[in-house]
Amino acid sequence: MMIKHEYKIITLLTILTLALFFMVSMVILPTLAQIKKVNNEATALKVFLEKSIQDSQVTRHSLAEQANARAEIMNLGSHLYHIGDDLKLIDEMENLANTLRVNITISNFNADPAARRVRLDMLIQGDYPAIVAYLAQLAQSNYYPRLNLIEVAADNSGHNDFLKAKLQIETYAAQ
Repeated sequence: MMIKHEYKIITLLTILTLALFFMVSMVILPTLAQIKKVNNEATALKVFLEKSIQDSQVTRHSLAEQANARAEIMNLGSHLYHIGDDLKLIDEMENLANTLRVNITISNFNADPAARRVRLDMLIQGDYPAIVAYLAQLAQSNYYPRLNLIEVAADNSGHNDFLKAKLQIETYAAQ
């Protein structure tokens, strides 16, 4: 009778083992595969959303920079030379020369409204540091000058340390 009882236990254990194997292979393994798939999709979605947020922040920053650039462009006209403001431009150059203790002589002032530019030929006389300072200040002016020609030579007017510089300058002219 023992054998019959042992046989029942072995059969029961075998059935339970098969049922457990069936449950693991049919329920748990597909569920784990599904969880892994959902986890991968969630990670991909997270990366996509982070990239989208970063792109929107860059776009927002670019739009702010664009608005600032437009404001500066609108303000640019107040800094440019306007046709007819000849005296204002000459006065600014002479005031700068007086401040830096150089002598300037403007020999040619040619405003060309069709080409929207102004050309100045001038002679600067002074010592080397003053001339360099004048050119540096001129480059920083609101008129955005372009230096087409510069010729520097010794000034033979009696001052040993004086130089003379011949300049040809062009600047943009607004309407």
